[in-house]
Amino acid sequence: MPDSDKRNVKALERGKKVAPFKDFGCGGVDSYDLDATVDGRGSKGALHMYNKFSMDRPSNMFVVEYASRPDLAKIFYEDVLMCAFFYGYPLLVENNKYGIVRYFEARGYDGYLMDRPRHLGSSSSKVNVKTKGIPSNSQDVIQSHAQSIETYIHHHVGVNYESGEMGKMYFNSTMEDWIGFKIDKRTKFDLTISSGLALLGAQKSKEKKPKTFTESKFFRRYKVNG
Repeated sequence: MPDSDKRNVKALERGKKVAPFKDFGCGGVDSYDLDATVDGRGSKGALHMYNKFSMDRPSNMFVVEYASRPDLAKIFYEDVLMCAFFYGYPLLVENNKYGIVRYFEARGYDGYLMDRPRHLGSSSSKVNVKTKGIPSNSQDVIQSHAQSIETYIHHHVGVNYESGEMGKMYFNSTMEDWIGFKIDKRTKFDLTISSGLALLGAQKSKEKKPKTFTESKFFRRYKVNG
């Protein structure tokens, strides 16, 4: 939990509500547009909030895991908005599901939604730079998303054998989702999508082209003989 003086802090930039603690953390959202009563499918919306590296608070760790499918999509949107306001963190969303963006705009909180991060920029001049979030059908984004989780697991989950430190990952449902993740069927893994978006949002810009991600497992496996 953030310190009491860091909760529900209102900040304005040029008259627009913005996330006051974007340097401390960010969130990732796997949203949906259709109400459950209309859609009828079991896929949930998911949210993760993530603390970036900081000397002043616990860092490099997920602090919120939320997955739900209320009957009305706007209930999910409002839950996400309240969590973002409580922490003061901006959110990275997939822009092919634009219902949550329209909801935040209508409530006056679109300043909490991240633009496409520069390190996930497109070489295409046709990209609308005003669109919030990132496209879920971009191969560069899909590869970067998977690699961000793979890298996080390597450095921050379980025991770091170089330093001897234990990682801080407290959400078993997310780890189980990571274990089962298939990059060619990624829409089934709500918690993987939202956690990866949070990690992408937390990354600093790097002029680096993503390598190709194969169907290697996130968690390393060892064969023991004898």
